[in-house]
Amino acid sequence: MTSLFKYEDNNVEYYAESDVDKRILTNPDVHTELKDKVDTTFKGLRNPYREAYLVLKGELLDLQGMADAISGREQVIKMQSACASKIRSDKEEMEKLQQGKTTLKSIFKSSKSKENDILTLQATIEVANKDLNDYKKLINWLTIYHGQHAITKFKKEKQRQYLKLMHNMSVKEISNSHLQATFWHSILEMGQKKLPQ
Repeated sequence: MTSLFKYEDNNVEYYAESDVDKRILTNPDVHTELKDKVDTTFKGLRNPYREAYLVLKGELLDLQGMADAISGREQVIKMQSACASKIRSDKEEMEKLQQGKTTLKSIFKSSKSKENDILTLQATIEVANKDLNDYKKLINWLTIYHGQHAITKFKKEKQRQYLKLMHNMSVKEISNSHLQATFWHSILEMGQKKLPQ
């Protein structure tokens, strides 16, 4: 707006033959009133995209959180697979020890030490079987929770936030448009008063 003031100061001054009464924006009679209108108009304008930027930034963090939750389930599946693999290798080792075969782990052990290893492997396998069942239950629970609750709730919340964002942007744009229309209307009125008849 200040560029319009400067334009009028420089060019309209020349075309109006230095008659300040022919000016519209920088006319001494209305200049202070117009300056106040310019200030209130531009101070009243709100940037609707600033809020949108912050909301979208939050959306990206929310999406990352949901992706982490789903990848957390994948981590539990990997842990279950590792536990099942450990159970298989311990069972193979225990069977070899029970049959009296020599393995790399038991090549230098006495028969008493081998019996202790068998008991230790049995206890380890028992605990690992319980862990495996717990992993299965946890995976089933996570699958049901993600599929029936978390993802559905996430989608509804994102839709609600999007509608709220669009509503707020619309209200700010309408408010900005109203302020600008009021301002430019007052400019037109001033111009109509100053136009030669």
